[in-house]
Amino acid sequence: MKWLLIFCLWTASAGADELATFLEELQDPASAPAAAAPVEFSESSHVAVLLPMSGAYKPLGHRLLSSLKLALFQGGFRGITLDVYDTQGSAEGAKKAFQQLVGSRPALILGPLRGVEVAALKPLVEEAQIPLLTFSNDETGAGRWSFVFGITPRQQAKMVAGVLAKQKSAGILVVLKNSPYGHAMLREIKDAIRENPLTVLWVEEDQKGVLTEDQMEEVQGKSWSFVWAPGWEREVVTLGSHLRQRFPKRVFRFLGTDDWYHRDYLQDPALVGSWFLAPSTGPRETFLKSYQEAFHASPSPLELLAYDAGKLTFTLLQSVSGGAFREALISSPGFKTLAGACVFAPSGLLERSQEVLEIRDQGKVRPLPYERSFP
Repeated sequence: MKWLLIFCLWTASAGADELATFLEELQDPASAPAAAAPVEFSESSHVAVLLPMSGAYKPLGHRLLSSLKLALFQGGFRGITLDVYDTQGSAEGAKKAFQQLVGSRPALILGPLRGVEVAALKPLVEEAQIPLLTFSNDETGAGRWSFVFGITPRQQAKMVAGVLAKQKSAGILVVLKNSPYGHAMLREIKDAIRENPLTVLWVEEDQKGVLTEDQMEEVQGKSWSFVWAPGWEREVVTLGSHLRQRFPKRVFRFLGTDDWYHRDYLQDPALVGSWFLAPSTGPRETFLKSYQEAFHASPSPLELLAYDAGKLTFTLLQSVSGGAFREALISSPGFKTLAGACVFAPSGLLERSQEVLEIRDQGKVRPLPYERSFP
């Protein structure tokens, strides 16, 4: 199913009332009143959006679309046309959506969300030569015409390795959940972290950050002064409390990544002194404020990612024709986004760079001079 959303020129200084009206009109495109005759746009202004508008992933799909609307509204972009196609969150749905859009020859495709959808679309976009920016973090979806915009395990591991490179003698304890993500992360960690002593501890999903006595004994005699638990959320606080109680004389700090940003558990004493990777705080604070004012909720990392993808591509489309979008994307020296700076490679993968922030008392953070440059 397809909804055509046509946006005219909006100014970046528009007020909150205008934004609310704008978003309200687009809450249910299927039931919106019939539009006037469509304005003729150039090919460079035509963007296809592939998201799950129905099915199990419908709520997330609508939130990601809201982030794209917000990026469009705040940027003051001229005549951007968004064609929204429902993938239903499945490979088959994604292929059907692509067959619907391919005749219109959009300048690019934003989405889809899941790796299985990207796998189904990759050969199709390669054949059609339409650039695709997916919100997935599955690197197998990368190709000449498909770009993986999600923050991947490889990118996280490389950025953490960049921090540890300045602490050459420091060992690191990596606590991984026994899951496909955990095993994928371990492969990237072993490839990226070569100079530092590495201890790997496997835990089960249902442990919720609580280590067994055997697991405590397993790490007791190892050399580590950093702890990294990739993919964990609030359980990291429980893990930190248990480790500090068991090893009160050991000096260590946690390492975190971008998904720690603005979590309420950063104020927990167990994480004071921890470091985590994140972009500069100023622009993201502005986005968080505007998102909360518009939607009365806090955005998830995926919603921030969608906003970034929209803002980046809408900006680029203002200066290049649709046919030149891919070349403009990979020839740029880099883009500044809310998730940090990034560079697009012809392979479809990205390199990312972020600051390192230290958690102080009461959840306050300060930047450290560890920003990693691109290779």
